[in-house]
Amino acid sequence: MRPCIALLFLALVASCQAETLVVDPGESGDAKTLYTAIYQANRGDTILIQPGNYAGAVVDKSLNITAINQVTIDGSLDINAPGCRVSGLIIKPRGKDVAVSLAGSDNHLDGCTITGIATAIKVTGENNSIADCRIDSPQGVEIFGENNEVVRSAISASTAIRINRTAGGNISDCQISALQGILIEDSRRITATNNTLSGTGFGVVLTRSQSNNVSYNRFSSGFVSALDVADSAGNNLTNNHITGAKVGISLRGSQSCNVTNNVCERNERAGIFAEGSGQNYL
Repeated sequence: MRPCIALLFLALVASCQAETLVVDPGESGDAKTLYTAIYQANRGDTILIQPGNYAGAVVDKSLNITAINQVTIDGSLDINAPGCRVSGLIIKPRGKDVAVSLAGSDNHLDGCTITGIATAIKVTGENNSIADCRIDSPQGVEIFGENNEVVRSAISASTAIRINRTAGGNISDCQISALQGILIEDSRRITATNNTLSGTGFGVVLTRSQSNNVSYNRFSSGFVSALDVADSAGNNLTNNHITGAKVGISLRGSQSCNVTNNVCERNERAGIFAEGSGQNYL
């Protein structure tokens, strides 16, 4: 390779390498605000945020955004780009704004704490992951896109997770305390496994949904109906442990569901209640 061509090649390689930008409200960083750091960054860069309080921002590039110790975002975080990783942030939206919007695909929200008075996380993109987060908000996670997951998270809400008109997805290993735990509406191929749910309303609700898997979950604390299935078909409801509900498993107008190896104990009215249902396997 000729020397001049080799030097040009090395310069191009160096220009394509990812960089790290530091956000610091003082003078030692590359930017004082998250907004400025995102503006300065190139796709694939890492943004490290020093402790402090920062305004919300729109993430429109594929970036790795990580908190160093305690970082609070006073506002919303709108992630529109694909392939972002956001970790370790405390996010407190203003008013009734959604705290985190995942409109892009293949994004990861890891180890964040989210509090608010409305919706914590709204997911409209595909293949996003919410992991190891703590959520305390009236509406926890709302999912409208396909093949998203919520794992190993603690959620306290009126409705913890709502999945609406979509296909594919995974809710697993979560600690949920809510009036309504996991609400699955007009959806299919959702898996809810190994979750611990407590509350006084409804634990897992399937409405007009089919081919979903609800297994190995634990329900306690007096739900009206722990596993409530209405007008649904072909769902797999197995190996769940339900204690102290008014009704353990309710099948209303549902067909062709597999309801096996569940433990329903000390329920007030019924372990399994079937009304207008048929061709289910118990």
